Amino acid sequence: MGFSYAAGWRHGQLYGSQQTRRRITMDDVRCRYSYWNYCSYRTSHNCRHYEDVFLTCQPRTTHRPRFTLVDWQGHTAARGCEGLLLYAGGTVCDDYFNSNSAHAICKLLGYPRGALRYRNGHAYGSLQSRKRITMDDVRCTSSTWSSCHYNTHHNCGHHEDVLLTCRP
Repeated sequence: MGFSYAAGWRHGQLYGSQQTRRRITMDDVRCRYSYWNYCSYRTSHNCRHYEDVFLTCQPRTTHRPRFTLVDWQGHTAARGCEGLLLYAGGTVCDDYFNSNSAHAICKLLGYPRGALRYRNGHAYGSLQSRKRITMDDVRCTSSTWSSCHYNTHHNCGHHEDVLLTCRP
């Protein structure tokens, strides 16, 4: 639907006949994670409209991930040069990272042509090892960030950090 997340929700019968003349199409929605593909629901129901759910959603544009690419000194990497990929000031682990992930992140960073290449490694010495690992399990099904899922907890070492080169 084009939103980043639900900022709030409530239930009730708020719209009178506009609401009550519509069919109830879902019941018992259960989600293991905050992505629709981790949810289950029933199409039969035992509900009344006073149980209808109303969501307040945040547009996707207000929730952009905070990625940066830095060089060995911690400065922003020059265009077209390899950099250590950071998310919220920490490193990104390579578990499940693929070319879709690399392209999606480069596009977010302002490189419309996506990634040139990526690899993993501990190539930035103490600059790298002093940082926390802040993202893991980046899974993207296409080259756009909206197709990506990730975790902010990890099971990685810095030898698995992503080093990324975006196509200038």
